[in-house]
Amino acid sequence: MAAGLTACSGGAPRNKAGGPPPPVAVTLGTPDYPSVSPEFQDIGYFARQVHQLSGGQMNIRVLWGVAGEATDFEQVTVSLVRDGKVDLGWIGARAWDTLGVRSFQALQAPFLIDSYPLLDAVIKSPMATQMLAGLNQAGFTGLGLYPDQLRHLVGFRKPLASLRDLRGARIRVPPSRASEALFRALGAVPVHLNGSAESDAIASGTVDGVDASAGYAATIGGGS
Repeated sequence: MAAGLTACSGGAPRNKAGGPPPPVAVTLGTPDYPSVSPEFQDIGYFARQVHQLSGGQMNIRVLWGVAGEATDFEQVTVSLVRDGKVDLGWIGARAWDTLGVRSFQALQAPFLIDSYPLLDAVIKSPMATQMLAGLNQAGFTGLGLYPDQLRHLVGFRKPLASLRDLRGARIRVPPSRASEALFRALGAVPVHLNGSAESDAIASGTVDGVDASAGYAATIGGGS
């Protein structure tokens, strides 16, 4: 799941003649990169829709990889929005529980949402608005929830299909209290990796698997 957010808002300025304001350019930061992001086309679609529905008065400039190789890449993206360095952020809902926002935690509950029809129903229900309202206490405004792909456990050298397989296995998990608690309960060791450190760990065998969507798993290869 991903939540669009903005740190502040204000009335659009008008020109001195009282006519419509000039087009506004808005930056949207995401920690992902086009080459590995399953949401690449969706982010592009969002930008095109904003341009079209605003009559060309608002344009989205997407900034990819804004967190660099930080292991807490989603939290860093939130900080960039908070500090006004980008206007909007494309953030995984899982990250918010590390920042004091708990309204999205049900989305990370294991085996609770187990199909795309159910995921779509949740996103279209009043619950989505209630979840987004939790961002207000952190000083952000949620623009909407985007239904990302379901997460799966992917092993790099062997399937991770049982509790025995998971015992002591080092699993790359994006920073999230709910996700980390899940893997610890299953006997695994959650680790935070990103960028070249993640690639090196996979190549050297120091990480056994990843908590990932099917789209992301396909980009890193070697999984089962």
